[in-house]
Amino acid sequence: MDEYRRMGNTNAFNLAMEYLNNPRQAADRYSGTAVYDKTVGEIEEALAKKVEQKVRLTAKSCGPNSFRHGVSTDRKPALVTSGRLEWSGFPASMGEDAIRMTLSAFGEVLSVSVEESEDGLSVFGKAEFKAAEAAKACIDKYDGTDMGLGTKLEFTALP
Repeated sequence: MDEYRRMGNTNAFNLAMEYLNNPRQAADRYSGTAVYDKTVGEIEEALAKKVEQKVRLTAKSCGPNSFRHGVSTDRKPALVTSGRLEWSGFPASMGEDAIRMTLSAFGEVLSVSVEESEDGLSVFGKAEFKAAEAAKACIDKYDGTDMGLGTKLEFTALP
């Protein structure tokens, strides 16, 4: 979406926002055009990319020279022992239903809580999947995803 915004492609940006919020409505409004097919293909390709969760190592945990100039060392894949996780970074315009639908692509979602950030631009919360494997797949897919405007999705496994 950043690329659409950077290029000034408001049609693709609007389609992407609507597609992520309500794919059926986006298809009703825009399908049957080359722009729709291309944009949805790009969205699906981006969503299919694997993202590994990284664990930030700090100077406190690794010694005084481990964390310099704001650059973190490589992170390790997350250890997921339950279906519970906390997250942040979805746009506030998505709403709870769209977030639940997004998460349910990985498995049955037992609960989702959503709270708005102080600036009102993004939301954060917790979710619980029926299976730990679903939570792990969600973290692998979305943690670190750039949502634009300097916001990244952050997913963390909970015990």
